[in-house]
Amino acid sequence: MAIDTDALRVDLNDTAEVLGRMADVAACRTGKRWMRLVPDVSPDDIPTGPGILGTAFSARGPAIPEATWVPATDGRKGEQPASVGIAHGAGPDAFAQLRDAGVVLPEGWVPCQDNPRRGLVMELRGTADVAEVFDFITRAVTALCPAQVSGRFIAAFVEQR
Repeated sequence: MAIDTDALRVDLNDTAEVLGRMADVAACRTGKRWMRLVPDVSPDDIPTGPGILGTAFSARGPAIPEATWVPATDGRKGEQPASVGIAHGAGPDAFAQLRDAGVVLPEGWVPCQDNPRRGLVMELRGTADVAEVFDFITRAVTALCPAQVSGRFIAAFVEQR
């Protein structure tokens, strides 16, 4: 099983290319294509961690949040809803942290998991267009990021062959 990844630098002032590529991924509906997104932060702004042993036994995820969007799929069990996951190091009650920062789940999004180590998982029931997904995940990773986020992100489009 081969995995192809194509990275794209994204500025919030110019999202046409990333939204177009997300629309292409959403149209696939096989479950073999998805997008990962991280804020493009300066290496100097990344908090230093507890080291390899501390990380192995830590109850937190990565310091810099990583979002994954998997579009809805058509499979043997019928249609499966799209999902968004966010691995983060913000600690427990990340959904509450997002609400406090003014980042609320769009209508039809259902919280499925809020775990400090495994992160957040949301199911996107109904229709969620790619602009809504992109807007939410950029605001969410910005709110959960301990480093200064400048409005630039790195989107990795992944395809399993």
